[in-house]
Amino acid sequence: MLDLQTQISNAQRFVERWANYTDEKSGKDSFYNEFFAIFGIDRVTNASFEWRVKSKNSKETKFADLFWEGVFLAEHKTTGKNLEDAKLQAENYLAKIKKTKPDLMPKFYAVSDFANFHLYSVKDTDFALKFPLTELPHQIENNVFSFMLGHEGKIRADEERANTHAAEQIGHLYNAFKERNVYSEHEMRLMITRLLFLLFADDSAVWTERNNLFFDLIDEHTSETGSDVGIRLNELFEVLNTPLHLRDCLPEYQIFDYVNGGLFAEHLRTFRFDAELRQLLLNCCEIDWAQISPEIFGTIFQSVMEKQVDETGKVVKDERREKGAHYTEKANIEKVINNLFLNELKAELQAVNSLGKKAKVQAYSAFHQKLASLSFLDPACGCGNFLIIAYEAMRRLENDLFEAMYFDGKAPSAQLGFSEAVATVQLSPTQFYGIEIDGFATMIAKVAMWLKDHQCNLETKRRFGGAIECHTLPLKEEAHIVHGNSLQLEWQKVDYILGNPPFIGHQWRSAEQKADMASVFGTKGKFGKLDYVACWYKKAVEMIKQQPKTRCAFVSTNSLFQGEQAGIIGEYLFNEKMVIQFAHRTFQWTSQAKDKAAVHCVIVGFGLENPTQKWLFDYPDIQGEPEAILATNINQYLANGASVILPSRSQPLKGMSPMTKGSQPTDGGNLILSPTEHEELVTKYPKLTAYIKKLIGSNELINGVERYCLWFADTPASLLAEFDKYPEIKARKEAIRTLRLASPTTSVQECAKTPYLFTQNRQPTGSFLAVPEVSSERRHYIPMDFLTDCVPSNLIYTIPNATTYLFGILISKMHMAWARTVAGRLKSDYRYTPNVYHSFPFPKASEAQQTEISKLAETVLAVRKAEQVKDPKATLAVLYNPDIMPIALRKAHEKLDQAVDKLYRSAEFTSDAERVGYLFELKK
Repeated sequence: MLDLQTQISNAQRFVERWANYTDEKSGKDSFYNEFFAIFGIDRVTNASFEWRVKSKNSKETKFADLFWEGVFLAEHKTTGKNLEDAKLQAENYLAKIKKTKPDLMPKFYAVSDFANFHLYSVKDTDFALKFPLTELPHQIENNVFSFMLGHEGKIRADEERANTHAAEQIGHLYNAFKERNVYSEHEMRLMITRLLFLLFADDSAVWTERNNLFFDLIDEHTSETGSDVGIRLNELFEVLNTPLHLRDCLPEYQIFDYVNGGLFAEHLRTFRFDAELRQLLLNCCEIDWAQISPEIFGTIFQSVMEKQVDETGKVVKDERREKGAHYTEKANIEKVINNLFLNELKAELQAVNSLGKKAKVQAYSAFHQKLASLSFLDPACGCGNFLIIAYEAMRRLENDLFEAMYFDGKAPSAQLGFSEAVATVQLSPTQFYGIEIDGFATMIAKVAMWLKDHQCNLETKRRFGGAIECHTLPLKEEAHIVHGNSLQLEWQKVDYILGNPPFIGHQWRSAEQKADMASVFGTKGKFGKLDYVACWYKKAVEMIKQQPKTRCAFVSTNSLFQGEQAGIIGEYLFNEKMVIQFAHRTFQWTSQAKDKAAVHCVIVGFGLENPTQKWLFDYPDIQGEPEAILATNINQYLANGASVILPSRSQPLKGMSPMTKGSQPTDGGNLILSPTEHEELVTKYPKLTAYIKKLIGSNELINGVERYCLWFADTPASLLAEFDKYPEIKARKEAIRTLRLASPTTSVQECAKTPYLFTQNRQPTGSFLAVPEVSSERRHYIPMDFLTDCVPSNLIYTIPNATTYLFGILISKMHMAWARTVAGRLKSDYRYTPNVYHSFPFPKASEAQQTEISKLAETVLAVRKAEQVKDPKATLAVLYNPDIMPIALRKAHEKLDQAVDKLYRSAEFTSDAERVGYLFELKK
């Protein structure tokens, strides 16, 4: 059996090979032979093509496209055919198999048209997973196809796999309240917050009497009909908010501790329960909440964030997107706190441990006082995950200190017993501050901090028994978490600022968020182009200037430190004398949240202090572990190089050919033709042949996708008049005219007068070098090529009359390293812009050197052509797939890379990081 990583690599190659195939008759058999090969399964010995399906009471015989007895059935169609029809056909076959040969019934069945794949479970009729073929590697990674290898398992979509049973049960309860349509959001969220506390307390030794007090109250003291559950809850809430000596209540309430802290202070009207709601609550009680993790609070919060869809399933309101809410797992939070403060504090404790006995006593005391004096702020704290994890880390460090101070590095057994405590916990939740704009998240964060404090107390008791004094109830100390707009409030002065402020691109910002941007940055300059998260950077800088020893670290969208945004935010930070003290380059976000967001992040730590060690973490695999680099300087692109602000250039360096974007249609697809539409039009109207050209964008260039466009530039008026009589052309023109007139952009409205033309015509004459705007980050080289006699779209950049020398430089490792650093990103894919080209430090090359580079570049082109002659399906995507790149092409590139490197210096470059650092030095 092949390992999972091999299966994923095989699937990536499979997707690229079949990206443009459409015909069922000629391709389906090869398609499934190669599909089985992904998993190392021999199709011939396991599954049959055209498997005979015959009814018991009928002479009619049908043939299933593919059948693997007991495992899998597939029905295939030509691209564009209705897959629902194919599904009905497959289900008809299954019904006949069930009647005639039930022991052969498969576990799963699928329908596909090459471009899409729909997978269904025979047993679980609710299971339906539909995805484009491009997502096949991702689905294999999620073990969706484990049944192919004999592992039935539970097939789960990403959202189900990422969630936890606890969050789901709380979500069910919340939704049940919501369906009543009588409770306000505040009422429901306050109820859920209180129940979360009670559920956790029930399993975590919060109650002095014993565990399960809340469960017993609901299970034993309420009616099975649920009619009195709401009344009982309100009575309990009142009791929990009342000191023991002031209570006048039934015995089943008296055994509950006094909670204090304000959680149960607000009066909440009685919620009406029934038998079903009561059972949902009991289901929640049956979970072992002692095993709860802090991340679950963010998961629960996100599970109840509002998402509304219309009748077509389109999302019309997404509260998470509107608020830029993305919740952070512990591993990613630790990336922030370790380098921001924890590693340094641990090193300080180790240094104290190495002192002599007399010096230790005073040093331990001073270090303990220091720990108790430090303060922390998360100015967009959400459900408090950063504060929770930071507090937990600090408490564990304090435990390590206790162990060193009082027990010579060996914690006493909790069973030994002490007549009195030798020390008291000094760290407190009051050292932690948070600001959160969402009221419910604020409540969750407060509860989460209370519960984490209790967890930490339990851990201390487990380590030291009664030797270290700590208490949970009644709640006396709490974190300072306030509900409000962080950008409009004055921040508490602290030692460390940390968090994950909201990521919201300019196209998604609300009017209020735009007002926040203007309030924080003003209206001058280019700050409006920055992501919303930049506001928190500016507020942090303002505090650091007032308190110079304060340090800050934020998780941010990677776009803030790429492309144009990097220049804007970098110039601001460096003008304010900020130093980037550590950074994590782009990595892929993971979280436990349902419907988790696909986010690519960076972490940036900064302040006024200039540490001797600046750690830069690079991710060769954005889903993997980082490589740590000890940097001399971390610049605005999070590269180990000089902090040089690159000017935005619309023109190339002197003597270089200009790079421009291709032509923009702004047509709603009406000037664009599929191969079929192209064939139909020229067959019906031969005169159109000369006025239909191939359209080339990033996808067409890289993946060999075939598309055409109507190109009527410079067409004689008499012919335009004739073409206007063609119904198909006339309909397209009218659709374009209507679309452009409805545009809010004046220039586009003006183009409604010429609906047969592209709104922006940047058609090069003759040959040109085509550079795709977007390209996968997995490729070592951005595929680019010389083209002619086609229309480059707005997703291609062109350099007219480019030389093979220029091509050689641009496709070299040196330029690729520059592009990976300076270009913007779409998620993690490269988003090339002319500024990458215009700002690139080209080498000074003699005529002989230019000739050498040209010859090596021509070799690369020749090898490409030879590979495509051998395999016509070998698109640039296939040729530049790092897993299967042809050896001859790889060697041709390596020779070119070495020659280009030598144009810059004779000493060998050992890494792309070294190349980038050298290039930034040239830009000084």
